[in-house]
Amino acid sequence: MLRNTKCNINATNQAAFQIAPERAAALLLALRALAAEDPSRPQTHIALAGILETAASVVAEAESNWNASPGDAAHARWLRDRELLNVASSARTKRTESAWRSLTGTSGN
Repeated sequence: MLRNTKCNINATNQAAFQIAPERAAALLLALRALAAEDPSRPQTHIALAGILETAASVVAEAESNWNASPGDAAHARWLRDRELLNVASSARTKRTESAWRSLTGTSGN
């Protein structure tokens, strides 16, 4: 999967990608594996919440690196579109809470 992924990284936007490549690769592979799971199972929603929490820290790290290179067109697009990551956050939170209740009778962590 990763060898077929192309990314246009140049000298002006490479700062954003100075994150641990192992973490990024692990996230991509975890998401790929989770995509094959049954979306109706509570375990799938709990695992997705964990993956997205880890992804948020990777994004924050990349973003802090990227902020060091303002003026990059890709950076400007990222700033414009970043909120799209949060579009379904409320629904995801509710699904995760429901999944925890289904498994343990509690609301999570």
